[in-house]
Amino acid sequence: MKAWGELLLPKNVRVRGIYSTALLFLLRSSGFQITDPSTVQMERFNLENIREPADIQIYDRRDLQGVIADGDIESLRTLKRVLSSELRDAVFNFFPYSVEGIYRGVVSGTIDGGESLLVDLGGVYGRLKKEELKDGFVGSTVTVQVVRNSYLIDSPLLTTKLKISGSNVLLIKDGEVRVSSKIVDPDERRRLLELGREVVKEGWGITWRSSAQGKPQEDLIGEVEDLFREAERFRRITKAQRCLDRGFIVYR
Repeated sequence: MKAWGELLLPKNVRVRGIYSTALLFLLRSSGFQITDPSTVQMERFNLENIREPADIQIYDRRDLQGVIADGDIESLRTLKRVLSSELRDAVFNFFPYSVEGIYRGVVSGTIDGGESLLVDLGGVYGRLKKEELKDGFVGSTVTVQVVRNSYLIDSPLLTTKLKISGSNVLLIKDGEVRVSSKIVDPDERRRLLELGREVVKEGWGITWRSSAQGKPQEDLIGEVEDLFREAERFRRITKAQRCLDRGFIVYR
């Protein structure tokens, strides 16, 4: 086994599915850090209960004939390099759009019997529920995000309810203030709920990730402010058919 971890910065990987045992063995041996492990994984591999944000998330394909990995492009290149070295017959397919990527698209027509709008993201077409853009028409522009599970189908599902991700918090358009169910301490949940209500802006919601637990208040406030500045940047960009935020690149 090559010591890839000595050559590259460690990557946090979250693994689920029927191939997780073999993948965990390979990834740990290659220098990856396993984050958000299941109870079975912790017992089987004697893993620490690390709850840091994942650079890469690995799931089963819908047909169980392989896995799907999503993450930032640098992390996925590292993963592909490791898997290609150890699994000589592995085949990698690259998706032409970013999961959770934010795009400025152009409505090009209707599909699904008029229930959905077909949105051109710049060579890739996605589906947007008509109810999310009731006044949409052919030629109109719209800021959308690729729904996370879109890689399970041929064309991406889109939404106007943007999610902007940080290390410890998610901003969600038209959402509420919430705390991850993995944070069970009542005092910490109360602290984060109160903080979220103080810093949230109209038209948005905040969801605190499990990694927010115990983090200093000033650090969390700073992260929220940075994300709101990013949201404002997206709002001001009006040029059509361009990617505003890459989100996660996907290999299948």
